Amino acid sequence: MSTGALVILLVALLAAGTLLAARIGIRSIQRARKVVFYRTRRAYMLAGWQWLVLALVLFSSTVASALFGEPIAQQLIPAAPSAIIGLPTETFTSSLADLDLPTASPTTAPTEMTNQVFSPTATKTRSTSIILSPQGTPSSTPT
Repeated sequence: MSTGALVILLVALLAAGTLLAARIGIRSIQRARKVVFYRTRRAYMLAGWQWLVLALVLFSSTVASALFGEPIAQQLIPAAPSAIIGLPTETFTSSLADLDLPTASPTTAPTEMTNQVFSPTATKTRSTSIILSPQGTPSSTPT
């Protein structure tokens, strides 16, 4: 997932939390107006204002994430390395003809194997890269 998508997801979650907290706070204050008893009314009002303060904090976090989230996310989550097209690269291929493989013998008696290490030999292949000259015209050079 890219950092831009993560920032958008974070902003969406914070915005949803802001709306939910604001709704709960307003509903709590509205409910407090209908309560007759002082202590209960005061508890509802206090809870409503606390929810509204939380909504304000979430809203400011939403705005900060929307404005400054991308550069901070790029610093915290490094980008995955990607291949750069156009630069010369070396590719190594191996063929089975280059390998020194033991051949099977038609004998039925078991033979003792010696400790041999078989490693494939690499053959270098040529690749073509395009280099831009200072005038901006491409020139093809084999490497």
